[in-house]
Amino acid sequence: MDLLFTSSHREAELNDQNVQQHSIEKMDEHSHHHTHKHVMTYTHRFDGVVDRQKFENLFSKIPTEVYRAKGIIKFTKDKDLYLFQFAYRELEIIKIKPQQSVEPKSLKPVAVFIGEHFDKIQVKNAIQELTSIKMN
Repeated sequence: MDLLFTSSHREAELNDQNVQQHSIEKMDEHSHHHTHKHVMTYTHRFDGVVDRQKFENLFSKIPTEVYRAKGIIKFTKDKDLYLFQFAYRELEIIKIKPQQSVEPKSLKPVAVFIGEHFDKIQVKNAIQELTSIKMN
């Protein structure tokens, strides 16, 4: 009886796996066809610190096709680092304290912008407007 139960149970598992695999293949097929060809990114490495107010205003200037951005930033008159996240046209900025010592020369603030068919030049120009003082 245990053998019969185990055999039926195993057949059910195999059937579930086949259904899941078919669903994943369909999902991959769909995602690949519609999503990957349209999503693009722009990564900007900052050479200097930026004014916080100008940085916050930046997100009203970037194209609406940019739906996500994230990165690490350093503001003028502030020695701390900040993590920022942008999604659904909302910006969140959080002060971070690295758990390990970070060599200032090796750390360059960075921002990554993610969206569909956005104008990278427009994003780059908006960022360049806010870059101010060079970091030491």
